[in-house]
Amino acid sequence: MKVETRKTEERFTTNNLDEMKNKYLAEPVVLSYPEDFIDETTGQVVTISRTELLYNRGALINGEMLTKLNFYLQSGDVKEVTVSNQRREAVFYNYSVRPHKVKAHIGGKPYGFILTAKSLYQALEIVTDYIELNYSGQFTIGSVKALENFIILKESFTKKDLTEEEKKRAEFESRYYMVDASIKTRKIFGTSEEDITEDAYSFLVKTKDVDNAKALITAYTEQFRDQRKDTTTEIAIMSATPYAISKVIDADFCAAYREE
Repeated sequence: MKVETRKTEERFTTNNLDEMKNKYLAEPVVLSYPEDFIDETTGQVVTISRTELLYNRGALINGEMLTKLNFYLQSGDVKEVTVSNQRREAVFYNYSVRPHKVKAHIGGKPYGFILTAKSLYQALEIVTDYIELNYSGQFTIGSVKALENFIILKESFTKKDLTEEEKKRAEFESRYYMVDASIKTRKIFGTSEEDITEDAYSFLVKTKDVDNAKALITAYTEQFRDQRKDTTTEIAIMSATPYAISKVIDADFCAAYREE
């Protein structure tokens, strides 16, 4: 029995009914059309683009579907469809941006990186790009892990009352600390009713010492309490220890991959 993988997939785009018959849709078939409506504020006619999903990926093209696709192709509403010899219905989903930890070996030495990405695949792309630009020699990636409830904080070393030399010294003397904390949020409804939630977070903080790391986290949580007058926030520091990490990749570098 032949093993089906992406290596054996035959995928192509066509508007030929004979070529697509008994194949599977590799991409959804979407109908796009303009629609006019009157803006009640200005009284002007505004045209917007509407979309309608006709068929989802993985659907087998035969019988009635083939007849309907012929109609849409003849009318020009659908120009072509992408088909495959394999039924692939699952769709890879990118989650929201979150921190990731990547372990790598560069020139035989271990390295650890923290970065933000929307998926493990994107995290791998980012760290590969960064290593190629900033290191030399052969490298391998040992692991990529998405981090839950993980917040990256960095103390600002750009205070106006510091000289450039003092700023550089402060940056040089700082190090990363991992601080585990429990944050309890109490939201008040009316005069007595309340909703209490408690979550565990890990903070990666770059600063001069543990006490300063705790102070930065407290200040971070207090800003949300100040924004919501009906909410109180309590933070309990569970542990705080130095954290060995080679580099936290700059947010701007990571963001370049989300702008594609």
